Amino acid sequence: MTTHMTYNLEQNKPLVAIHCMVYNHAPYLRDCFEGFVMQQTNFPFVAIVHDDASTDNSADIIREYETRYPHIFKPIYQTENQHSKSGVSVVRLINEAIQKTGAKYIAMCEGDDYWTDPQKLQRQIDFLETHPEYSFCCHRFNILKDKEQLFIHEYGYKLYVPEQDLIIDEEVYFKAWVTQWLTTVVRTDLFVEVCNLTKNTFNRCLDVYIYFLLLQHGNGISLNQSMGIYRWTNQGASIGRTDFQHLTDGYTLNRNLFNIFPDKLQLRNRIKYYGMRLLGYCHIFRKKDRAFYKEHRQFCDNLKERSMALLIFMTPSFLWGRMRRIYSSFIFKN
Repeated sequence: MTTHMTYNLEQNKPLVAIHCMVYNHAPYLRDCFEGFVMQQTNFPFVAIVHDDASTDNSADIIREYETRYPHIFKPIYQTENQHSKSGVSVVRLINEAIQKTGAKYIAMCEGDDYWTDPQKLQRQIDFLETHPEYSFCCHRFNILKDKEQLFIHEYGYKLYVPEQDLIIDEEVYFKAWVTQWLTTVVRTDLFVEVCNLTKNTFNRCLDVYIYFLLLQHGNGISLNQSMGIYRWTNQGASIGRTDFQHLTDGYTLNRNLFNIFPDKLQLRNRIKYYGMRLLGYCHIFRKKDRAFYKEHRQFCDNLKERSMALLIFMTPSFLWGRMRRIYSSFIFKN
């Protein structure tokens, strides 16, 4: 029989608050909410569900669960979409509501993802309570391609060793994206601190920033058990984006972090990685592209790298698609 820790809790004070963002997730919400109510814990928890003025019947489903499980569901119903407003952070709005509950931990899960293991929260809280040196606790997950109803491995599944949890340090962070919001539990005070820093510094509370900043407070851990489903739908922000747009995002995000952490070699290498590939989309006769080439060139550490950057930049755009595979054998692999 598995034994769990006991917790000294103030009366009516939850130990965990679930951080749940909802916008037009009606087809998926019941899967998500059933993952909450199935949790078997020896501590109380609540779900702060933020509906950002959905135009489908998401709010009706939330009210249904609020009626059935009033001790768990503590919803926020917006009448105007907050995400579209300049200067407003939905993450910060939910964080403020969670802080009012007094919960020590935050568990994340967006409305189109869901948990599959009733012991998920208990296992993660037991770990964090006994390992305060870790900044967050994740776990393995599966990816559901919603259109095809096909399950596939999570990113970075080859990094796991049988019967061993995966320590997430900066090296793992740059190897594969093994974290997802639906898998993460973190201490409330630390999460709020990091979210405020990302919002104030970068004006966006993106997971790329948040996890990197969490790692500055200690390694993370990913439990070697699959306990959730990350759903690929046709509604995500990355749907329909071109390779060029993904590369631009990668370059910008890592450059922003590098501006704060200029001594991080991994960030410098990631800038090279994205910058080299972006040069293939540049044109020597465009002023902005020449400016990007000059900006990127400062990250080239030797003659080989500078020569490769110049060669790619000089390659006509219409040839880039054909030459990309040849160049890739010379471009940075990290």
